[in-house]
Amino acid sequence: MPAADLDQYCAQNQERFVAELIEALRIPSISADPAYAAEVRRNAE
Repeated sequence: MPAADLDQYCAQNQERFVAELIEALRIPSISADPAYAAEVRRNAE
């Protein structure tokens, strides 16, 4: 994919990318704590 096409794709989808990142960051996923194992798996998906 040419760089210009990639730039355009990223610009067109930036709002969705940010929303998905924020959603992922809200998942408590402390991998060293077994209490969060299910959330870690959920975040990996």
